Amino acid sequence: MADHHIGLDIGSFGVRAAEVTVEGGAAVLHRFAQVTLPPRAVVEGEIADPAVVAASIRDLWVKGGFKSNRVIVGVSTHNVKVRQAEVPDLPPDEVRAMLRYEAHDLMPASDADAVFDFLVQDRFERDGSDMLRVLVVAAPRAHIDDTLAVVSAAGLIVEAVDLVPFALVRCLAANQEPGTGEVIVSVGAGLTSVVVQIDGVPQLVRTTAGGGSTITDALADRLAVDYEQAEAIKRTASPRTPEGQTATALIDEQLLALVREIVGSVDYFLAQTAGTEMRRLVLTGAGSLVPGLRERIRAASHLEVVPADALRNVTLGKTRLTPEQLVAASSTLAGPIGLAMAPATPDHLRLTGLLPGSYQQRLAARRELKVSVAAVAALILGLTGLWFQRSFQVDHARSAAAQTSRESHLLEAKAAAYSRYAGLETALTRKSTTIKTALARDTDAAGLLDQLTTVLPDDVWLQSMTLTMPGAKTAGTMSMSAVGSDPDAPAHWLEHLRSLPGVFATVWVGGIAVDQSSGRPLVHFSSQVTLAPTVVSHRADQFAMPK
Repeated sequence: MADHHIGLDIGSFGVRAAEVTVEGGAAVLHRFAQVTLPPRAVVEGEIADPAVVAASIRDLWVKGGFKSNRVIVGVSTHNVKVRQAEVPDLPPDEVRAMLRYEAHDLMPASDADAVFDFLVQDRFERDGSDMLRVLVVAAPRAHIDDTLAVVSAAGLIVEAVDLVPFALVRCLAANQEPGTGEVIVSVGAGLTSVVVQIDGVPQLVRTTAGGGSTITDALADRLAVDYEQAEAIKRTASPRTPEGQTATALIDEQLLALVREIVGSVDYFLAQTAGTEMRRLVLTGAGSLVPGLRERIRAASHLEVVPADALRNVTLGKTRLTPEQLVAASSTLAGPIGLAMAPATPDHLRLTGLLPGSYQQRLAARRELKVSVAAVAALILGLTGLWFQRSFQVDHARSAAAQTSRESHLLEAKAAAYSRYAGLETALTRKSTTIKTALARDTDAAGLLDQLTTVLPDDVWLQSMTLTMPGAKTAGTMSMSAVGSDPDAPAHWLEHLRSLPGVFATVWVGGIAVDQSSGRPLVHFSSQVTLAPTVVSHRADQFAMPK
């Protein structure tokens, strides 16, 4: 069964998520939901009100009925820069190191202030050397951190960070004739993204401030009305009234600037790329519904302009959405669907390095903590069971001793009449001796655990423990497996356990192995101790024969 992945798109207009599986290259949409954000909660892709956005994401999860809390989150802001570069064909980590110089040209910042990644557009040969043509992505670390903080506050775990324009290509790209390209334009509430793709590979990405809310803000300011009234005027303005003429002129002014930006990006790409023909422009995003925008782009670009069909490459599962709901969401579906499709995309065509290492380390620490808590809980449960078992044995022995004592007193009272039973006193003494012998080597397991946890080093935690009670001729032993957070952890373990006087006769460590799969070295080792003869419970003293 294919894995379910959820794409989360945080836009200026709202938050939306899609749950998708991909089998054999075919994507299936299982769930989709969106929740509208209050005005200015997100401004031009930047989260301005984290508490409101986090609450909206929680509402989104309830509304959509999403079962998983793991997401691929999209980022989109004009502060994210994308540029083409050519580098030697090296392993990804070496390419990233090399591209940091290119990325710093995009975003003059230190490594601590930005994150960098790339996707491969093409492979070619130059002067006998294998080369890569890549798109370098430079994103402000503060923007990534703010997004991760809000998603975490909503109770979700981010498994990857992706660029929303790349997600649009993943969802909307149509098969074109060789040598022809396609322009995807997303007009959001506060951002407009232009993506040129050829054969499903992004060639140019430009994201600028401005969109549907820019027009709404201009109307609200010029007409002195609130945001909701301005939004209604934007969609219904008519030049037949004085107010409508003012609104229409203002909308035309804003649309002219928006269209100029879109067409300018397309013209820039065509001027830089010889032999590539653009056949059509695909329009998506909540702001793309502004009346007149589609016609103006067609007139200025001389391209066929079509509305995006986010479901053209996707099969519908049991989404519980009506056809009317799907139509209403058609302008906002592509982003979250494309984000959810990222894990099924070849590694060289998706971003894998925008998730900061510090965030991944925190996730690893949380997983380790859960494992440790589970191990301790299992240990406590095991020791509790052992304590109950020993308590039952002691209670049984105590009951037997009490019964024997009662019989002894009865026999003493009747000794004169039943002198022939005098031998029972000897039997009673033997039973008391047997009980004392059985409990002579009894070990106080709970007390032993308390002493062990008191000296447990800070850099070591137990995974399992087995306790063998002492026998008549053998000393008691404990076998344990533990994990340390640094190479000196086994030495600390030996030093601390040997500091307990009169508890362990011998302590040794073996089976030391270092595991670096989690990103930091973990030392796994086993330890065995021999209990000192003095580690006994002294419960046998309770069963001494009365004088």
